[in-house]
Amino acid sequence: MRNRRLAFIAILAAGALAVCALLRPWSSGPSYQGKSAAQWLKLYRSSSIAEREDARDAFKALGDQAVPYLFSVLTRSRGLSLLRPYEKVWSKLQQPLRKILPRVSAGDTNSEAAKALLSDARPSAKVLMPRLKPWLSSPEHPRHGQALLLLGYVGEGAAEGVPFVIRALQNTNRYHRAFATQSIWKLGAEARAAVPALIGALDDP
Repeated sequence: MRNRRLAFIAILAAGALAVCALLRPWSSGPSYQGKSAAQWLKLYRSSSIAEREDARDAFKALGDQAVPYLFSVLTRSRGLSLLRPYEKVWSKLQQPLRKILPRVSAGDTNSEAAKALLSDARPSAKVLMPRLKPWLSSPEHPRHGQALLLLGYVGEGAAEGVPFVIRALQNTNRYHRAFATQSIWKLGAEARAAVPALIGALDDP
């Protein structure tokens, strides 16, 4: 009886995930050398070192054009709220049912790859900052910490993000301060205006 109930729940969850995928089709992004951004991302995640480097070069070449696609990957919520419970239920199923129902893990996300490729693309502040500012508007925003990290990926016009870094360094949230410090390190000379705030943060336990 218990196994039947688990199987029923797993089937419902798998169906819900499939419906989400159908109702919200994802853009494949711009193309470079005959491959879409989605194809380059797939190569980056699953191929040889040489092909990973090719993918990185592709996103460097795409630059600002890659931002909308990579951000769509970063912000996909294809229901982590569904993925985790589904994975938990799947792990308790008997082997025959496991073979029928696909394994879907919250770790099967492209988010980390998209973040790394966004760093390679080094998009301009003109393109990246309008997407980050809503997240940076309040330390309480659920993506505030992520936005502070992404400030370190800004290329041309990176100085526009420095005031947000300074504000984070003056925050009592140690994680936000750590993310801001990481962005300063990535931005280098562009973030020199934040150095006094960084020194102050280091002196403040």
